[in-house]
Amino acid sequence: MKYKNYKNPYTQEDSIYSRNNMLDMSLRELISRKDEILAQTRVLGIPEDKELSGSENAVYVEAYTRDDGTEVKSHWRSKPKSLSNGLVEIKSSDLSDIRLKQNIKISKFKECLINFNNNQNINYKDAMQCMNIGLIGPENIENNTNFRVLSQNDVSDLSKRMSYDIPENIKTVEYSADSTLAKSVKNSATFRNAVKAWASTPAEYRQDKIFLTLNDNENLARSILHATIFNPQVSNGYFTGYLYDVYDFRLQLFTDKLITTANAGAVTLQKLRQLQNYNIVIPVKLKL
Repeated sequence: MKYKNYKNPYTQEDSIYSRNNMLDMSLRELISRKDEILAQTRVLGIPEDKELSGSENAVYVEAYTRDDGTEVKSHWRSKPKSLSNGLVEIKSSDLSDIRLKQNIKISKFKECLINFNNNQNINYKDAMQCMNIGLIGPENIENNTNFRVLSQNDVSDLSKRMSYDIPENIKTVEYSADSTLAKSVKNSATFRNAVKAWASTPAEYRQDKIFLTLNDNENLARSILHATIFNPQVSNGYFTGYLYDVYDFRLQLFTDKLITTANAGAVTLQKLRQLQNYNIVIPVKLKL
C-alpha cells in the first residue's frame, strides 16, 4: 500500500520526488523545493525510480505543457484509491463511434446505465448512440464524421438555414448527411412517402414544414420517433430539408411492454438529470 493516496504534507499534492528527479534538478530548484522535499522525506524517504516503477501504487507522468504555456517536467505521483470519488473513465472503444474529450469521467451509476443501453440497443446502433450522447452529455463528446456538437454561433447560423429558431437552452447535435442516422432516415418508408406526398402537392398548397412519426422500424422509433422537417424545398429533381427532433422522453404506452418500461425509466432519468435532452438536426436529401 506504500505510495497509495500519498499527499505531500507540505503541498497536499500527490507528486513524489525520486532520487533521479532530484539529480536532474538545478541547485536553485532544489533550494526552492526544499520544504516539500523534506516533508516527503519524513514520510516516504526519497525512493529510486526502480522502486517506484515496481510499485502498482505509483504512476509515472510524462513531461507536458499546460494550457497556459507552463512546462511540467516528467515526474511520479501516487495512484489514488480506485473509485475513491465515485468516478470512472469510459473507454471510447465501448461507445461505437463516440469519442470522449480528454480526461472525461462519469459516475459509476452512469457507467451501469451506458452498459445497460449498449446491451438493450445492441441491434439498434442509432438508438444506442443517441441514448449514450444523452447519458454522457453532448458537451463531453468530440466531434466526428457522423455528428458535431454545435457552438452557440453555429446554432444561430443553422437556425437561419432551417428557417426555425432552434432552442438554445439545450445543446444541439447536427448529424452529417452521410451519417448512419441520416441514412436510416433516408431509407425509412415513412420518410420517403411523406416527402413524395408533400412534393406532389401543388406548390401553393404545400405546408412550410412536414411532421413525421418514424415508427416503421425499431431503430428510428427508439432514436427519433416524432420529428419535423423544416425548410422543405424541391430543386432540380431533389427534395432537401432539415429534420429536427428534441431527444427527450415522455410517458406513453407502446405495443412492446419492454419498450414501455424502458421509456418510463428514461423519463425518470430525465427528472433526475442523469439523461440530458438535446436537439437533433439532420440535413436530408432525396431524389424524387
